[in-house]
Amino acid sequence: MGEMVDFCAHLDSIGEVTKEDLILKSKGTCESCGAGGPNLWACLQDGCQYVGCGESYADHSTLHAQAKKHNLIVNLTTFRVWCYSCEKEVFLDSGTPSPTHSHSTSPRLSHRDVPSATHSLKSVPIAVADYGESESDEDDLKPRDVNKKKKQKKSRKIIKWRKIGS
Repeated sequence: MGEMVDFCAHLDSIGEVTKEDLILKSKGTCESCGAGGPNLWACLQDGCQYVGCGESYADHSTLHAQAKKHNLIVNLTTFRVWCYSCEKEVFLDSGTPSPTHSHSTSPRLSHRDVPSATHSLKSVPIAVADYGESESDEDDLKPRDVNKKKKQKKSRKIIKWRKIGS
């Protein structure tokens, strides 16, 4: 991969979350409007349990993140993580030590793994990928940039993926 990878500076805000927590939340509904299904996103802010719907409904997950200034959310279908502040998808990275959690003895997860029930996301090193301004089919896989309205209008494919979770 020739992509630029950096650490997300917002990782310290992640609370303790297990795979079981995320699976349980995925069976629930949006706390604001009651929408369910594969379009749910969970806030990863320490102490926050909010689950909101995606853009295919009222986009309460984004509204929550903006109102509360909570940076990290996870799609409850795909387990992909998005940082609103960095405006990038955040990946679990098995080969890169976390600067804040390098002393952890927990096994590290690759970005293709789903977090195991015995490990919290807090102790997992995470990196951020910079996709650039590509107009390729890979755009279907990118979450949308919340703070860049022009970019949203240009690439509706990004918006569809982020909130549909496919």
